[in-house]
Amino acid sequence: MSNKAISGILGVALMAAMLVAMWSFMEPVQGGDTEKEETQRANVTVNVNISCGFDSNFMDGVDFGSVDPGTANVSETVNGYNVTAAPTNNKDINVYIKANDNMQSTGSDYILLGNMTWHDNSTYPPVFTIDNDTMSTTYTKFYEIGSGLSAGGVHHFQIWLDVPNVAAGEYNNTIYVKCNATS
Repeated sequence: MSNKAISGILGVALMAAMLVAMWSFMEPVQGGDTEKEETQRANVTVNVNISCGFDSNFMDGVDFGSVDPGTANVSETVNGYNVTAAPTNNKDINVYIKANDNMQSTGSDYILLGNMTWHDNSTYPPVFTIDNDTMSTTYTKFYEIGSGLSAGGVHHFQIWLDVPNVAAGEYNNTIYVKCNATS
């Protein structure tokens, strides 16, 4: 028998097997019915979608300007910052704040991080209060700037600094602000 004949026989056998397999999954219509209906559940998992944006004032950096030693409650020069929850968020967000360290000079001098405070407010501009929170180096305390900020919502916050009697110079640290989905 030639290869062509064997291929033809195998092809016919394969088609017959496929028809038998398909036929075994079909249920006959019973009792003279003229249609059959099947139902299956449809599934989809929608992922959490969050994003937040910061106004250009914050993106330009936190600047307290030039101040005299011994000055208390120095507000950053722009009088507050805005955090906006994206209008496409499908879950409310929390907003948190921290700093990396004390404010260091180019020399060995520093301003303790405990001299930096922040306050959040739903009104602009926020006002200094005795309830201001001291800046921390960790998110573990989860200082909430905004709690449960809904899609498209805006929250304001402001940062203050008490400048002790320190040597003249420029002092720096880094402020971190993050958003995450509420639980």
